[in-house]
Amino acid sequence: MEKPIVIEESAGIFLYNTKTKLFLLMKRKDTNIWEGLKGHIDGRENHQETIKREALEEAGIKKILIGKKLGIVEFKLEKENIIKMRRIYYYFAKTSQIDVILSDEHSDYKWLTYETILEMLPFQATKEIFTKTKEEIISKQRNSPYD
Repeated sequence: MEKPIVIEESAGIFLYNTKTKLFLLMKRKDTNIWEGLKGHIDGRENHQETIKREALEEAGIKKILIGKKLGIVEFKLEKENIIKMRRIYYYFAKTSQIDVILSDEHSDYKWLTYETILEMLPFQATKEIFTKTKEEIISKQRNSPYD
């Protein structure tokens, strides 16, 4: 008997702080993996709505400017009775807010340099998407509401 396939879509960001010039990484409690902010797309939410909701729920980030879509990470998780196809849409985002309020999904957070984050991200596909944040910062050195 074939396992049913379920597609799960999420939206996430690599969040750049315009004051500190650092990026935010969050450490998941359940896996101890460091990652950017992300979450499942609920109902009829668009990507931007999901990102704003998740930034507030997971980190208490209220001021956020969502920029360019950086890419998509896709992978498959096989469980005993189901196959989950995960698709995560990653965006570049900026904030001037420094204070983070952790949700119960995470055990830690850090504002880190670009180079340190490249070392800490566990998956190659995510690292490749993260590298595009540097291009985004260099190519768009313009003022925003959060600069």
